[in-house]
Amino acid sequence: MPRERVLMNLRMIDVAVIRMGRPIAPDESRWIRLHLRPLTGPLQQRDLVMMVLAYLSNDFVLSYNVSGPTKVRHDVRKNLASYKHVLIEKQSGNENIGELLTYLRNVEELLVTNGTEHSETKVEILDWRTRFFQRPMEPFSSAGAEGAVRISGAQPNFTDRIPRIPYYEWTSGSIQVLRPPERCAQGYFSVRFTTRFIPRFQRLLPWCGFFGLILALVFRWLSLHGQ
Repeated sequence: MPRERVLMNLRMIDVAVIRMGRPIAPDESRWIRLHLRPLTGPLQQRDLVMMVLAYLSNDFVLSYNVSGPTKVRHDVRKNLASYKHVLIEKQSGNENIGELLTYLRNVEELLVTNGTEHSETKVEILDWRTRFFQRPMEPFSSAGAEGAVRISGAQPNFTDRIPRIPYYEWTSGSIQVLRPPERCAQGYFSVRFTTRFIPRFQRLLPWCGFFGLILALVFRWLSLHGQ
């Protein structure tokens, strides 16, 4: 298993690097839209037996805690220190532990030294929107938010295009939150909620029951008229 994959499997670390075709000029605003699939990580943390049992018992309960862009900048160094502790604890007998720690230091250099804490890094949050699409999950429960953030819409909202897909949205930034809490910069927030993953075969069960009923009625009608 590559050392990068070993490290990522410990706490589902993932890093995305976005390069602009045209550099962002000073004081220029630009929209960046990311489409992520946060279901992958929680599913990978279960082994095959646990996943089968969860499917059969409909016990795919998932909890999410999503941080805003400014909060992430403050949390990166602390999280990397936690990852290092977990790495040493779980991989202490691994002969490649030195290479794994080197990889972790490279990640820290990329994210912290040359990223969030670099002298030329400047981020101003004007209009930040965090949107979670409900499918293939149940309606969200225990939803809460802290920091410079506000709920957008009715929760859930629905897309304009058909089929209308339900989604939950929180917004931040100086355009969206006029009066952030004291000592809370724009974009500094956390959103948490709990939901339940609905396996595909369970979504098909009502249709299977419906078509099974139709077939039973057809066979019954044929048996009566065949006599």
